[in-house]
Amino acid sequence: MSCLTNQFYTIQDCWASAIFQTCIAHNINLACVGPGSRSTPLILALSKFKSIQKIIHFDERSLAYFALGAAKLSKRPSIIITTSGTAVANLLPAVIEAYHDNIPLLVITADRPDSSHEIGANQTINQYDIFKSFIHYFHHLPLPSLDISIDNVKDATEKAITTSLLQSGPVHINCPFSKPLITELKTDFSEYLKKQSSKISFGKSSQKKPLVLNKPNYKQFETMCNQSKKPIIIVGKCPCPKDFKKILKFSETHSIPIFADALSHHSFYNHPNINYSMDEFFEDDSFNPDLLIIIGDKLSSISGLKWLESSSVPLIQIHFYHNLYNPHSKEGCFWIDPRLDLLSQADVTIELEEEWTRNVVKKKPFNKETNGVWNKEKDVVATICKNLNDKNILFASNSSSIRLVNNVSDQLGCIEVYSNRGASGIDGIISTAIGCAHETNKDLVLIIGDLSFMYDLTALAFLKSVLKPIKLFVLNNYGGGLFKQLNISKDEDFFNTYFYAKHNYNFSEASKQFGINYSKISDLNQVKNKVSDVMDSKTHEVLEIIF
Repeated sequence: MSCLTNQFYTIQDCWASAIFQTCIAHNINLACVGPGSRSTPLILALSKFKSIQKIIHFDERSLAYFALGAAKLSKRPSIIITTSGTAVANLLPAVIEAYHDNIPLLVITADRPDSSHEIGANQTINQYDIFKSFIHYFHHLPLPSLDISIDNVKDATEKAITTSLLQSGPVHINCPFSKPLITELKTDFSEYLKKQSSKISFGKSSQKKPLVLNKPNYKQFETMCNQSKKPIIIVGKCPCPKDFKKILKFSETHSIPIFADALSHHSFYNHPNINYSMDEFFEDDSFNPDLLIIIGDKLSSISGLKWLESSSVPLIQIHFYHNLYNPHSKEGCFWIDPRLDLLSQADVTIELEEEWTRNVVKKKPFNKETNGVWNKEKDVVATICKNLNDKNILFASNSSSIRLVNNVSDQLGCIEVYSNRGASGIDGIISTAIGCAHETNKDLVLIIGDLSFMYDLTALAFLKSVLKPIKLFVLNNYGGGLFKQLNISKDEDFFNTYFYAKHNYNFSEASKQFGINYSKISDLNQVKNKVSDVMDSKTHEVLEIIF
């Protein structure tokens, strides 16, 4: 392997440099770094590579979510570097989210030598395959040695990167380093770099055997479609707007109505076959399709998920990735077709029941009783969405926020919508959103609840180095708004004790601490004008809306 230089402080510096040179060869150009002593060889080597942008942050959990957000848009692995110990454990939530949402990440962690383990050495934990259930590939490197070729380091890194790209998920390289971590003078490693690849065992590695879904059965698809009189297409999260365009063409050809989740990128296509208010139908007992074609995954609609749970309608599920989305264990056809070739190549002729599509896409009055706060929040989110344009992208937090956006998604223009729907946690939302903002030339708007905002306050420190203005709309209902939709809320004492995380906090001081413009409104009649003012601002803004 050819290195940028033959001069290194230590063999550890040399190995770390080989890791990052391999990253550059794969066009990986973002590294998120948590400072720490044991990771000195990694950080020292990284600093030499000017083509890799460095993001430095003190909170490893927040850092990992930032990396996740960046990779969500770039579709390339973000590098995450930490020192040893609990710094590594803090990456777990973001790694879980990346695994379940098919986001590539390259986690590189420093470790103590094997000889320091199990003897009470400081800042030393068992990091071996620590993310086991949530990564596609793991490699524990041996202690750097002149007896092992640099090509072995390159090969291990190459394997990790290609697995991350092919499997669309996180991978992990663990790097033990011994002292001295750095020396005062560099050494010439020219002769060592000529050493051929070793045939000896090179550390320890493990690779998760991927789930392999079947390719589409064209004959079965054609038969099921041609026998249907009342089919519907339900579109969940799609990787990009072009995917939805293919779905829309199939819908147009056969006049099949579409129920589209906000994460489907449907907002790029204003089309009469799209129903933007699927909850209205899922709550209607007379709604009786005879075929479900579900494309993508991670539906946001609670009503839709409940309806699917009780439904016995024949099911076809088309996946973009090799991960099964069947939360209610339904029988059906589950196929992998990332390019959606099935929709354009199958020989389908459907004779629909008269007026079926027109009746499904026609918006109906929705009379389901919901609490007053939910309806007010829905109106506010609709106002925010109306103020977005093609120079914005929208990130919606989990819990209430994404479902509110889904309810009013007919108000979206040509807007990309993102959310953390892999494991659907409320942590790391601000960090992920700012990571997304890092990878786009558009202005990011975040809709987030009060609990999610409190969960990730340290992420506001990222904003000092973000040039494009980010707008954060905080829906503050003083804790646990979504849980009020649950039946358990009828037992007020029990609900208030165990579910309703009531508080009386506002976020003026937190915003001030991080130098962000802050404003607050409690009179919802002011929402329209205030949202417009915030969107026109050229700086980062937090608008707290009190319910």
